[in-house]
Formats: sequence, structure tokens, C-alpha cells
Amino acid sequence: MSSLTVSGLSSLTHVTLNAAVQSVFVMSRISNLNSIPEYFFTVRLAEAMSGELAKNRVIRMEFPVAELMGGAGAIQRGPVSKDLRIDGRADITILDSMGKVPEAVVEVKRRVRYGADSTGAAKDIRRLSKAMLYGGESNRLKFAMLAFLTDATNGQMRERQQELADRLHDHHQAIDKLQQLTISTTFSSIPIDDDGKEFASGVTIIRRAR
Repeated sequence: MSSLTVSGLSSLTHVTLNAAVQSVFVMSRISNLNSIPEYFFTVRLAEAMSGELAKNRVIRMEFPVAELMGGAGAIQRGPVSKDLRIDGRADITILDSMGKVPEAVVEVKRRVRYGADSTGAAKDIRRLSKAMLYGGESNRLKFAMLAFLTDATNGQMRERQQELADRLHDHHQAIDKLQQLTISTTFSSIPIDDDGKEFASGVTIIRRAR
């Protein structure tokens, strides 16, 4: 993946999360997403991105949001929006080949439930949407992405996916009222032999409307 694209980021993330879930389920003999530390998925995804983009991009973990926004030129007058969590850190940041300009920001959630609220996904989507909008045309971020996992009882995964996609879209629209951005969510089934459960990876990508 020599350049950042929606399809490339989405495919890489689905493959990586799929492999990570299956490996840790075998390693630990569990089938409960809540039993897995979230950083496990963050590290695996950062390593996969580095492997694919090493010649063209620099990957940073726990990158300070203030530094991220400043490097991307996403600065504007007035109080900083609380949605940005400016004193926090981004799970993964993809920077240009010199490691100077942030081009994409990634948040990782080990499990997102039905409402996409209680697990923090709503705050992540609001933060990612605000990060893309902040600073107007001077903002050089190309993508903001939420990578997550979800589960459902057998036969209910399709309904779960549609509900999550709709809720994440609604959270995004609460920030992007002028529809300056586009948001898309894709899912990929994770084949786990576990009675009564289905698992899937989810990738939500926010980019500028064209």
C-alpha cells in the first residue's frame, strides 16, 4: 500500500483484527472480547500499518493530540473544542515519510456494543470528526478511522452491523452539521468456532467530501 486509500486502510485493518482475534482466542483459550486488553489490538494494527507503509509513512502510537493537530495545521482561533480532547493522545497516527505531517488518525476499540455509546465509540467518532474539521482548509489530515470489534448471538450479526453503522453515522452528523465530510463503515466476519456467538471487525473511515 504505497498511498493512503479508504480501501487499503479498511482491508488492512479487517485482516489484522481478524488475525489478532483468532490468535489470542487460541493462545488464551477464551472467546470473550472483554478479556483481551485493548492495547493488544492497537499494537497489532500499528505493526501491520508499519509493515505496509514503512517506505512511505511513519507510524506513531499514543501521539499527543495537541502535537497531532498542530502538525496537521489544524489550528483555529478561540477556545479548543472539548470534543478534541486536546490534552489526550491518539491511539495510532500515520505521518508523512519525514514524520512531520499527520495524515491519518486512528482510534481502536476492542468491543463496540449495540448502542455504540457506553463503550466510548460515540466520543471517538465525535473526536475524529472534529479533528477532520478543525482549522478548515488548512487541515492536512486525510483520514480519521475507528477500528473496532463487535459480537452478537448467532443470527443477529446483520442487524447488529446495521444498527452500529447507523448510530456511528448519527454521532458523526452531530459534529459535521454542514456535511463537509463523508463517513462509511464496513464489517468483516471473523470465523470463530464458538457456540452462540458471532464476531466481526468494523472499520469506520471519515474523509473530506469531494
